[in-house]
Amino acid sequence: MKKIYFNLVLLALPAIAICQHTENTFSSEEITTASKSVGIYPNPSRGVIKIAFIRQNNAGLSLAIFNSTGREVYTKLHLAANAAEVDLSSLQNGIYTAVFTGSNKTERIIEHIVIAK
Repeated sequence: MKKIYFNLVLLALPAIAICQHTENTFSSEEITTASKSVGIYPNPSRGVIKIAFIRQNNAGLSLAIFNSTGREVYTKLHLAANAAEVDLSSLQNGIYTAVFTGSNKTERIIEHIVIAK
């Protein structure tokens, strides 16, 4: 009998995860949150997404996007204060994980993005 192992990252929504970022991969530890502070649209997207921030202080917020294997495929440092536009059209169809990190490195917000061209 063959055993098949899968590397899965499970996130319960509307939970937020704390991530440990090492060597362009991440692992997550789930924590709960009372409110959502980032909106991503359209989702699913053909490649260009818009990000709206609901929280008050976004100074120094950065974005890293990971594919389904946990490999970092996009990084953007110092996002705009209230909104940002990100072109992900070079990515293949699939489900990606967006990790927003605050300037103090203690706050992380996790969202999922679907690319469907």
